Amino acid sequence: MTSSSLPGSPERITQALRNVPGLSVDTGLRHLLDNHGVYARLAQRVVNERADLSAQLLGAMGQQDFTRAAALLHGARSVLATLGASALAESCLTLEHALRAGQPEPAAARALAADYDTLLAGLGQALGDAGTPALLHPIHPTSGIRT
Repeated sequence: MTSSSLPGSPERITQALRNVPGLSVDTGLRHLLDNHGVYARLAQRVVNERADLSAQLLGAMGQQDFTRAAALLHGARSVLATLGASALAESCLTLEHALRAGQPEPAAARALAADYDTLLAGLGQALGDAGTPALLHPIHPTSGIRT
């Protein structure tokens, strides 16, 4: 058994991530100079540390705190683009610009949050399939508290 076929190996993780809709592993690896270890850790960090992005975004939108919503989108955009989730990163950029221009788009925020949650679920599933389960804890949609 080679190290690349071991459960949890970076190569096995990146191979599993190729099945995630909306994610271009090749694009992400290009951004990270083909470093499978860094790419695998980035995917794990997105799942573990940014699981509450949708709740935070929708909460900020609901409170009409568009500055905070734009800041959340800005931070998410760079991580998503690096990961290879280009369409979702572009959606973040579009909504961020609309918010900064004083044109909140609640429907676009809800759609983006749903797409993000779909990506997150796919990442979590792929990590589990690769033998590296993510430490994803569901976030309660209104309180934002991990359950």
